[in-house]
Order: sequence, then structure tokens, then C-alpha cells
Amino acid sequence: MTDHHREQARCNLNLPYPPVQPGRDPQTASLLLEDYSGAASELTAVTQYFYASAQMQGRCQAIYETMKQVAIAEMLHLDLLAQAIIAKGGDPRYVTMGGRKPERCWNSGVIAYSKDPACILLESIDAEQGAINQYRRHIRCIEDVSVQALLERIVLDEERHLQLFQQLYRQMMGQ
Repeated sequence: MTDHHREQARCNLNLPYPPVQPGRDPQTASLLLEDYSGAASELTAVTQYFYASAQMQGRCQAIYETMKQVAIAEMLHLDLLAQAIIAKGGDPRYVTMGGRKPERCWNSGVIAYSKDPACILLESIDAEQGAINQYRRHIRCIEDVSVQALLERIVLDEERHLQLFQQLYRQMMGQ
């Protein structure tokens, strides 16, 4: 196994992702759009972590590799959510529905453009905890057990990412 594959294996748990059962459900599709492309979303995580990895390349190899591999793991989540949105009759555009409010398009203004390794890790820890909390709120709001199962499985990866970022931060701070 190459170093790249070992790093990737650390970021995703070796567990299957449950399939989502098809069936029109606009409310569930709308909640999934938040997880897909809202301010705190998989799209935001992918772009945030790729930006952070670029900042750390050549400066801090451990943070660089972890950020890059977590971004790739988040891309898988993005794909799974797109499939779930389609299964529920939605369109996986980079927008959130906002209830009665008009659509809001995703934009790169939600990215934290930190260059300091400690700030990057603290922001990443905060982002992962926020994602976990948001997924748990959505699991409680969604009645479809197949969607709940998918989100619960994604939460397991997010908890792993949180652990990785916390571990890197502790190492950086000499704890």
C-alpha cells in the first residue's frame, strides 16, 4: 500500500455507505442541499481543505497530506449527497433552498483563507464539529431511514476527520 493509500484509509472508515431509497421528498432534498452546498457543507469542506493543503505544501508535510486526503474524502461525501438529492427528486445544484427565502448560491466567501498552520487546524476542527452537529440535526428532521443511515455513516467519517485534526493540533502544540 502506498503512502497515499494509507493516508486515504486513515480519513475514511472501511465501512459501506448505505444506499438511499428513491422517492420524491422535497423537504429531505432541501436539507441535503444544505449539507451538499450550504455555507457549512461538503462543497465548502472540499474547497477549504484543498486551499489549506496548498498553503501547507512544503511547509508542514503532515498537515499538507492530511488536508489533501480529507478533502478527497469530502469529495466522496459530496458525490454521495448528490446521488441522495437526485434520489429524493432534487437537483444537486450549488444552492440552498432556504425555505420561503430565495435560493442562495454557494460562493467562496465562506472559505477561511488562513495561512497559519495552527489557525488552519483550529478552523478545521471547528468546521468538522459544525458538520457533525448539522448532520445530527438533519438526521432528527428527516424521516427517511435510508437517508438517516447515509448521514449517520458520513458522520463517522467526519468524526474521524475531527480526530485527525485534533491530533495534528496537539502534536503542533507539543501536547
